[in-house]
Amino acid sequence: EALLYSCGTLHRMGRVDNRDTYLDSSEQERRRGITIISKPATFRMGERFFTLIDTPGHTDFASEAEAVLPALDCAILLVSVTDGITAHTETLWRLLSRHGVPTFLFLNKTDLPGKERGTLMKELIATFGQGFVDMTDGINAEDVAVCSEALMERYLTDGVLSEDAMVQAVRDRRLFPCYFGSALRMTGIDRLLDGMERFMPSCTGDADGPMGGRIFQIGYDEKGSRITRLKLTSGRLRARAPLTLRGKDGKEQIEKPDRITRLSGRSEAVIEEGEAGDVLSLSGLNSTYVGQGIGIEEDAADAVLRPVTSYRLVLPSGCSAFEWLPRLKRLEEENPQLALRWVERTGEIRISLTGQVQTEVLTEEIARRFGIAVRFDGGSILYRETVTKTVEGVGHFEPLRHYAEVHLLIEPLERGKGLQIASSCPPDRLAGNWQRGILEYLRNETLTGVLTNSPLTDLRITLISGKAHPKHTEAGDFIQATSRALRQGLMQAECILLEPHYDFLLTLPAESLGRAMTDLDSMGGTCLPPAEEGGIFLLRGHAPVRLMQEYLPKIPAYTAGRGRISVKTGDYLPCTEGDAVIAAIGYHAEADPDHPADSIFCKNGAGYAVSWQTAEAHMHLPTRRRARAEEQQERVRRDKTERDFGAEDRELMAIFERTYGPIRRRRLSEPKRVIAEASGECSATAEPAKEYLLVDAYNVIFAWEELRAAAEENLDLSRSMLIHLMLNYQGYRKCPLILVFDAYRMPGGGGTVEDLGGVYVVYTRSAETADAFIERISYLLGEGRERKKRSVRVVTSDGAEQLIVLGHGATRVSAEGFREEVMQADREIAAILERMNRTTE
Repeated sequence: EALLYSCGTLHRMGRVDNRDTYLDSSEQERRRGITIISKPATFRMGERFFTLIDTPGHTDFASEAEAVLPALDCAILLVSVTDGITAHTETLWRLLSRHGVPTFLFLNKTDLPGKERGTLMKELIATFGQGFVDMTDGINAEDVAVCSEALMERYLTDGVLSEDAMVQAVRDRRLFPCYFGSALRMTGIDRLLDGMERFMPSCTGDADGPMGGRIFQIGYDEKGSRITRLKLTSGRLRARAPLTLRGKDGKEQIEKPDRITRLSGRSEAVIEEGEAGDVLSLSGLNSTYVGQGIGIEEDAADAVLRPVTSYRLVLPSGCSAFEWLPRLKRLEEENPQLALRWVERTGEIRISLTGQVQTEVLTEEIARRFGIAVRFDGGSILYRETVTKTVEGVGHFEPLRHYAEVHLLIEPLERGKGLQIASSCPPDRLAGNWQRGILEYLRNETLTGVLTNSPLTDLRITLISGKAHPKHTEAGDFIQATSRALRQGLMQAECILLEPHYDFLLTLPAESLGRAMTDLDSMGGTCLPPAEEGGIFLLRGHAPVRLMQEYLPKIPAYTAGRGRISVKTGDYLPCTEGDAVIAAIGYHAEADPDHPADSIFCKNGAGYAVSWQTAEAHMHLPTRRRARAEEQQERVRRDKTERDFGAEDRELMAIFERTYGPIRRRRLSEPKRVIAEASGECSATAEPAKEYLLVDAYNVIFAWEELRAAAEENLDLSRSMLIHLMLNYQGYRKCPLILVFDAYRMPGGGGTVEDLGGVYVVYTRSAETADAFIERISYLLGEGRERKKRSVRVVTSDGAEQLIVLGHGATRVSAEGFREEVMQADREIAAILERMNRTTE
C-alpha cells in the first residue's frame, strides 16, 4: 500500500485492519487480514516501470509465494523488527537463493518495540551470510565494498563505488540493500523507493528477441473462464497468435490465447500484444500449468514447499465422488501442492493441506464456487519411503499378444535429493521410443513404496535394460512391466519409512529452557546450543511433525505465555517409530491389486503369473547379478581352458583332429605344415577334402526371417533350429561344415567345439568374434600346395568380412543365397525320400 501510494497508483492508502487494502480484494482476504492469492499491480518511478506482485505472507500459503519466484526480476523481503528472523523468513530466503532472485530487505514496524537495528543486522549476517548493508541513512562505501572481492578491488582502485557496480553486485546476489522503517507510518518508504530506482536490476530479456515466458498462476474468473498468468521474459506475445506449449511429458501442442490483459489490482486493460517484462493474463489456454516455461524458457524446478499433512475430503450426503472430483480438480490446477486424488483402496478423496487456516479458507472457497458444503476429516502425516541399498528390479508383462520386459536399477540418494530418473540402456538393446515412454511414466506417475504405499523419495531409478517384441508390444505393456519392475525391486530391497520434520525457532524464558530441551529430546528432535538475548533463550532445531503438532499448543502453558515458536517444514528423516507407524497404517503390498510386483509370462498361448520372489530366474534378459555370476563362471572356465590348451588356436586343430583322426601337434608358427597334416594331404590313405564350408551362425540367424523370429522369442531355440538345418544340409552335400557362434551370446560358455556328426559347432572364446575366427581359418586353409584343389566357402552377409575372406582366396556366399542352397537341399532330400517310399510300396 505504501509503495503504490507513494508512486501515485493509489490516491489513498488502505489498511488491513480497515479491510480496504488495494490488493487484498477477496472477502476472505479482507476479513482475515491476510493475502491468500498473489496479485499484480503496476507503478512508475521516474523513467522506470514496475510490476509489483504481492504474495502471501502466511505460512499456510507459502507455496503460492514460491510459485511466483521464477517470474521475478527482484524481490523485496519484509522482516518485522518485532519478530526478527523467523523460521518462515529462513524458508523464504532459502527459496530466493535457490531461484537466484536479487533481493532488497525492508525491516518493518520500527514504530513498535523490537530489536535494535545493529542487533538485527548482525543476526541477518550470522544467519544468511555476508552482503547485508543498512542503507536507510545513506550509503557507506566501505560497508558495501566488503560484500564482494570485485567491489573491494574497485573501491581500493578508485576510492569510490559506481552505481553500475552496485547494481551488478545486487544482480549477482552479493549485495542486499536493507532499509528500516514503518510502512504504516510511511517512514523509510522514500529511501526504499530511491534504492529500488538506483540499484534494482532488470533481468528481463530483449523485447525483439525470441519469445519466452514463465507461468506462475492458474485461476478461474467469476464466469468460470480459465486464466493463465505469466511473466513474459523475452520477445512479444500477440492475442490469437499460435502458441506452442510443451507438456510435462515433452509433447507439444498449439493453442491460441484469445484475450490478453494487463492487471493492476482490481483493474485490467485488454491489450493486443505484450512484450518482455510484462505480467499478463491470458484466457483461452487449457493445457497450461503452474511452473511451465513457454518459448525459450524451461519449466521451473520442482517446488520445495510441500504439505506434510493429508486430509480426507468429505462430500455432503448424496454427492457422488466421481461426479465432483473432476470439478474439484480445478483447485489442484490453481495450487498443484493440494494433490487432490481418489484413493480406490479406501474409497476416499484425499487432499494435501498445510495448516488449519488453509483448511478453513478452502472450505469457504469450495462453498462459494461450487455451492457444496464439504468438510475435512482425518488429517494424517504424509510419509515417504526410500531404500538403503542398491537393488535391481525386474518386470515382465507377456499375456497373449503382448510383450515387454524392463530392468531397473534402484539406488539410494542423500536426504533431500528427491527422485531422479535416468537411463543407461543402449538404444540397440531397446529402441529410443520405448525408453522415452518408460522414463515419461516414471517421471509423471506418483511412485509409491511397499511399506505404507507412501511416495518414494531420495533415490535414483535408472533404466538399465529392456526388451520389446517386433509385433506384439504396445506402449501400455512397458508401463505394466515398469511398474512391476519397480515393485519387484522394492519388495526385495531394504526399505525405510521417512517422516517430515519441522525446523523450529523457540523463544522462551530461562526457567522453561530445561523443560523444552527435555521435551524435544523425548520426541526424537535435535537442538543447537541455546543462545541468550537479554534473559530470553533461543532454541533452534528440528523434530518430527507427527509429535510437534501435539506439542505446539503446550508451549504457552508451561512458559506462562512468554514462549513463542515459529516452524517451517524441514527435511524428511527416518521415522523414529517406523515399525509402529507401519503397523498402524496396515498396508499390505502383496495384496495391493493396483501395484502388483509379480510378472506375467506366456506359455501355450496363455498368460500366467510368476511371483516376485522367483521372477528373476524367468527373465528373458540377464540381470546384473546373473551376468556377474556368469562372468565369474566364464572366468573360471577360461582359466581352465588356458591351462588345458595353452597355445593360441588349439580349437582349430581340434576341428581337424576330430574330422580326420589324431595328428602330430605343432605350434601355429608352422601353419602350412599343421594344415597340411590336419586336412590329410600328408597321409597315404586319406583323401584330402575338396570343399570346406564356414558359416557365420548369428549372421545367418538374423538374416533368415524364420530364425530371426525364433531368436526374438528364444535365442537357444533359433540356435537349435539352425544346427538341425545344417545337419541335413551337410549330410546331403558331404562337405566339412564349420558353424561358428560368437561366445559372448552364450551364457557361461565359449572356446569349445562340438562334433555333431559332420557339423562342427564352434563357440569362440569370449574375447573373439565369429568374424575373426572365420578370417583366421580361411587364411590357414588358403595356404599349402593343395590349395588349388581345395575350395573354401564362407557364408556371411557382412560386407567387411566378405572382402577379407576374398583376399584369402575363399568364395563368398551371402546369407540369403545360402538359404536358397539349404532349401534346395531339403527339397532334393524330400524328393529322394518320396522315391524311396514309392519303391518300397
